[in-house]
Amino acid sequence: MKGGGRAATFFTGPYSFSRGWFQAPMIEVKGGGTSILQPKFERKACGFLSLVDSLKEFAYQKLIQSIADKQRIDSDEKWGTVGYYAILDTGLKFKDDKQNPATGYKGDRCSLCVRQRQSRVVSSPDEVVYYSVVRHHQQATKRGSALRKALNSVHLSSEQLPMSLTGKSLLELDKELEGNWNIQADASFSHLVDFSHWFVLPSSPLPEVWKISEEAVRNAFKLGGEFLGLFDFPAITKLVFNTEDVEKAKKLLEDEKEDLIQRFGNVGEFGRKKPALSWSWFLEVDDSQVMSWAYEKGFTFQGKAEEEEVMNLIKSWLP
Repeated sequence: MKGGGRAATFFTGPYSFSRGWFQAPMIEVKGGGTSILQPKFERKACGFLSLVDSLKEFAYQKLIQSIADKQRIDSDEKWGTVGYYAILDTGLKFKDDKQNPATGYKGDRCSLCVRQRQSRVVSSPDEVVYYSVVRHHQQATKRGSALRKALNSVHLSSEQLPMSLTGKSLLELDKELEGNWNIQADASFSHLVDFSHWFVLPSSPLPEVWKISEEAVRNAFKLGGEFLGLFDFPAITKLVFNTEDVEKAKKLLEDEKEDLIQRFGNVGEFGRKKPALSWSWFLEVDDSQVMSWAYEKGFTFQGKAEEEEVMNLIKSWLP
């Protein structure tokens, strides 16, 4: 286990050694708690996996794999996703008036996600860390470039600042890492893993169900403020405030500040780079049909009786 503090690998059969190589059938399970090797952790890093997040991850894994399959035709650099085998309802549930510290949802149901075993990319070789974010120098490789090009072309992002909204071309975006992508992958950087931090922008050619609204985009930029380049890129300033006049835009933001705090103060502090419980403000304002479905189904899912319906629904959403 090189990363992912709430994911662990399990043997599913006997192991052996062949010419010095360790071999065994294995699976990975996410949501089993927090590693005892981690000396300290925040309360939100409780190790539980929300059923809401499991359903969203499952849908996004299918979406991103479908994009990877199409990209294989146009690029020599092959990449894909770690496959998901199953979502298991553990039967554990927060009381109706109690919040899951990892999500902020009251009455959250805890699940396990069963997926392909992989060895995570090492984000920091000097210390034990429980995440597997692909670093900038790895994202700048030929494979990283092909991956980002495919995702940028459909305006699918995991950035804190989606650079495709700055008015830059795909060629310029290929050299651009300023948006701070959250790409998590296996050790060979050939398969992506973890999909709860992805979102689709309104300008995307993907089916409508995936897209967050233009109002949500404006709110995300307002909440992140200057940390999200709100006044650094004329295209973003105009998108949010319908003006490129920075001073006028700042006045408009100040006028809306109290209302934004009232509406979103429970998920993070106004003007900070990121909210309290997630990677990006765009995740906190995600009002897409897919996210709304995952949230509703995360509290009402009936298991086997709905499995086929869920699978068919996700398939119908794929491009």
